[in-house]
Amino acid sequence: MIAQLAVAAAVYAIDKPYSYRVPEGMQVQPGLRVLVPFGRGNRRSEAVVLALQDTAQRDLKVIERALDDAPILSQAQLQLAAFMKERYFCTFYEAVKAILPALLYFTGIFIAVHLEAKKLGLKGLSRDEMPAWKDLGRKSYLLLPLILLVWLVSSGAKTMQLMFLIIGVLTSLVLFLVRKPIISVYNASVETAELANIFVLILCVTAIGTAYEMPCLTGIVSGGGDTNFVFFNDIVFMWCIVLPLSALSAFYFKFPPAVTFALLKADQILKCFVAIVKVNRFKWVRVLTR
Repeated sequence: MIAQLAVAAAVYAIDKPYSYRVPEGMQVQPGLRVLVPFGRGNRRSEAVVLALQDTAQRDLKVIERALDDAPILSQAQLQLAAFMKERYFCTFYEAVKAILPALLYFTGIFIAVHLEAKKLGLKGLSRDEMPAWKDLGRKSYLLLPLILLVWLVSSGAKTMQLMFLIIGVLTSLVLFLVRKPIISVYNASVETAELANIFVLILCVTAIGTAYEMPCLTGIVSGGGDTNFVFFNDIVFMWCIVLPLSALSAFYFKFPPAVTFALLKADQILKCFVAIVKVNRFKWVRVLTR
């Protein structure tokens, strides 16, 4: 018997149903998790059974073991995972992970890692080699970024937007402070150095817009499923606003280079107004959950 499997180790570019031979005596059904060798190195990977074929083919790799006593995914859930794969451009198993209970998923990872360690002859640390709790306590401040990230994600889009702006302001401030030391590294003329200083000052302003609009549109809105809006928004700003105005500035009106450069970067500020409206209307959430 041959089983069609969705393998966890398969990246998006090679994500497809893989055929494995079911060993004699093993009972498998669609929706059951199994452990299989995958790739040239036959590295163990978790997989889920998608379908069964009552045929024989001897040159296939063999399923090593079943991770569950009964299927954990119904046929409807497998169809949902297939829909999510096509809708959100993820692998089949990434969609399965979103459906599986977290405890069950991480238990499967633990088993796979444990068996791989046994295969490679790896051993855990002895009790004497384990770090003491007091040593871990001294390094507890390293958890602050993780705690901050969890708080930001759990507190909603508005807090994330504020964080984007803070990152932009800090980036702009650092760029402003280091602009002259960086420019002085190059053996440039006084006129070139002055022009470079103006360009960096323009970047100090547009960096704030970039730090806000890019994660809002490319991250939140696009990740929410409204990829068409982000695509057409980029086309309109690039080909209908930025490039025509920059070309007129440089070749028709003969404006100074700083003006042309500012126009080339103007979309980073203009897109912020689109991002504010788009993200805070939460239409992307309805697209994601419809």
